[in-house]
Amino acid sequence: ELDRAVERVCDYGTSPKFRANFVGVVAGQTRRFLDFSPRYGILEREANIVADLPRQYGKPEEFRFRKGTQDDISPVNKEVLISTIKKCHQTLWGGGRLSPPEAFGELCKIIFVKINDEINRKKGEPYEFQIKTHESSSKLYERIQSIYKEQQQREPDVFTDTIKIDAATLRTIVSYLERINLSDTDLDTKGVAFETFMDGFFKGHFGQYFTPREIIDFMVDMMQPQNNERVLDPACGSGGFLLHALDYIRKEAGEYHDDPIDRFRYWHDFAKDLLFGIEVNEEIARVAKMNMILHDDGHTNVISADALQQFDRIRERSGNNEFKEGSFDLILTTPPFGTMVPLSDHPYLKDYELWDQPNKTGHKRLRKNQRTEILFIEQIWHFLKPGIGRAAVVIPDGILTNSLLQGARDFLLERFQINAVVSLPQTAFTHFGSSVKTSIIFLRRRADNEKLNNDEAIFMALPELIGYDATGSIIENQLPEVIRQYRTFEKNPKPSPTKTLISEKKPQCFAVRRGEVLQRLDPKFIIFGGHNLLKGVKTQKFGSLVIKEPEYGSSEKPVPMRHDNDVKYIRITDFDDEGIAPDNEFMTVESVEDKYLLEEGDILFAQTGTVGKTFIYTRDIGPAIFTRHCLRFRFDPSIVLPQYIYFCTKTDRYRRWVQSMQHPSVLPRISKEEFKSFTVPIPTLDVQKQMIEELSSRSAKVRRLREEAEKEWEAAKAQFEEQLLSGEAS
Repeated sequence: ELDRAVERVCDYGTSPKFRANFVGVVAGQTRRFLDFSPRYGILEREANIVADLPRQYGKPEEFRFRKGTQDDISPVNKEVLISTIKKCHQTLWGGGRLSPPEAFGELCKIIFVKINDEINRKKGEPYEFQIKTHESSSKLYERIQSIYKEQQQREPDVFTDTIKIDAATLRTIVSYLERINLSDTDLDTKGVAFETFMDGFFKGHFGQYFTPREIIDFMVDMMQPQNNERVLDPACGSGGFLLHALDYIRKEAGEYHDDPIDRFRYWHDFAKDLLFGIEVNEEIARVAKMNMILHDDGHTNVISADALQQFDRIRERSGNNEFKEGSFDLILTTPPFGTMVPLSDHPYLKDYELWDQPNKTGHKRLRKNQRTEILFIEQIWHFLKPGIGRAAVVIPDGILTNSLLQGARDFLLERFQINAVVSLPQTAFTHFGSSVKTSIIFLRRRADNEKLNNDEAIFMALPELIGYDATGSIIENQLPEVIRQYRTFEKNPKPSPTKTLISEKKPQCFAVRRGEVLQRLDPKFIIFGGHNLLKGVKTQKFGSLVIKEPEYGSSEKPVPMRHDNDVKYIRITDFDDEGIAPDNEFMTVESVEDKYLLEEGDILFAQTGTVGKTFIYTRDIGPAIFTRHCLRFRFDPSIVLPQYIYFCTKTDRYRRWVQSMQHPSVLPRISKEEFKSFTVPIPTLDVQKQMIEELSSRSAKVRRLREEAEKEWEAAKAQFEEQLLSGEAS
């Protein structure tokens, strides 16, 4: 767009009508002026660029910007910097010319030159990072490349190669940035601007290297790092947690010290000596280091290594002896998840206790691969100081809910004190290319031989709004309120006397005993699934009310019915909350097994797909079997009436339980054992009959009123159409 604007103004300025000596375009912070005095032809667009318009019709100056003068560069606000970074983004990306980390790396090299140029100029000297009058793109490229090589010697492990973009692209980037004083632009502004840049670059394929700012801020504020604590992110990606921990300490420095030197030492010593990061991807590790440099240091102890290796291998590979077992006070991280690590590629992983974690029956088997997030949990325990080491970790909900991962939950509950579990919305990482449901766990590594206490209180929170939605748009943020309630809990860490339902206006926060969450740790299950029983009412689990073990249906392939007396094949799609529609087209099967035939009062539960949907069978439907995607429960009529159970499955309480029990996956599901665990109040049979009669009567009334309303609506439409066709409407 700038080039097109330049072409238009050149056409006007060089036309016989105007024949101006100088023409220029101003677009926000970007300016371009060209010399069209007689020495240059009207088609020249490079050799005739001048640093600025000459003053009082004089000669253009060689440099436009000089440090400490009236022509100095100036800091900018967040909006201007974001706009400038976006223009750099578009220029560097070039329609896919560079990969996300490559593009970010090139920008960092250029900004590295600029920041150092700003710092190292003396008062009155011109900045080198600007376009000189009558300087060609190739000459500018050589000059910037030469400055970069000199400064590269200071950070040889970060900037390992030359600036790789072409001269024309470099000139464009310099024109965007030359007027901005990045050194004097405040850190919050730079932080937001560069995260906006990385947001665009790191979404999708590189989303695993980027945790949203709102979540990082929340985790850092919850943990309140101190400037004497050793802080680590063992999967640091682009460095978000390290940057925010550093910013937290930097802001704290202003609260403790008035003297600028003391303030600087307060945060800079922390950044240099106590801030650590590990990233397995070498290219992304360089991105993290460059990101830290752009934010005034903290990159010294960021290394490229596999954090799951033995500690001596990590130290050997990185050459950094500070990565010792049991030496870190605080870990902030989002470990990689959704990936299975094969033992064949990493033989050392067999030494992990959780490599061969037991299944739900306690049986161990030799594994060929394991989930990365599970191994990271164990390695985090190794990294932390016994008794005092703390961690805040984003994990997929499967660790909290999946019965096959009970061994991982046992490890968490036994090796750590779980201080808090905060359930994030399903969409927390959608904007960055992941649909996995996640939660944040806040932990303390237990001391050696520390006794377990089932009365320990665990804080739970269910924020529904976290500052952005699935599209990345800004919305209300309930996370600060979670922090406020957690601070109150810390003063008196006791279980909540009751657990109420989610409020629409604020996040639901409560506390439970450790002994209540030995099987499942997710807050939604705790508040909706079995821990929120009705007080003073006798309740029983579904599993204790059946005549026979619940069973799955037929796996036969459905075929069209040929005769009215064919056995019907009931599928999940055949029924809804109203039962089976009168005009439903049933299917049948080629081979009918008697064990799948339904009996009066059998209740089907959808086990996958539309999980939790229910249907009660009555003989007027005719002979029928059911699909394997449903579970059949046959309840004992001497204890509970099937119709009463069916009505219980239409309550909000049951719906919320289903929502809490669904395992996060592409196809939601609830297991047979979990359905058996649902509890219902059991009044006497006479009371059950009265309740059934009342609900059946009201249900019939609702159907009658709905039919009457539908007839009335059809009559109104017919009358409307008749008026249109008869011409009465005119």
